[in-house]
Amino acid sequence: MTSYSVYVLPRALDEIERLPGHIRSRVRRAILDLQHDAQPAQRKHLTYELGSSRELYRLRLEAWRVVYLVDREAAQIYVLAARRRPPYAYNDLDTLAKQAE
Repeated sequence: MTSYSVYVLPRALDEIERLPGHIRSRVRRAILDLQHDAQPAQRKHLTYELGSSRELYRLRLEAWRVVYLVDREAAQIYVLAARRRPPYAYNDLDTLAKQAE
C-alpha cells in the first residue's frame, strides 16, 4: 500500500477551522487517514479531467464534503475544500483543481 503526503491548502484550512467542533475533529481525522488510504469507503470519484495520474474525490462525513486531489505519480494528496452539502454543488471544481498545480 502506498503512503501519501497530505497537504491542506490554505483555503481548505480556513474552511476546516470554521466547521463545528465535532465535525472539525472528524474531518481532521479523515484527512490524516488519507495518508494510508487515499480511497476510503466514504469517498466518491468526481468526474473531472485532470490527467492520467491525478484524480478528484470527495469524502462524505455526514452533511459535510471534503474535496481532495490525488496525484498518484507524486504520491501526494491535496485537500482543496471542506463544505456543507447542500448547498455546496461542486460548481467550483475548476478553481479548486487549479489551486493544487
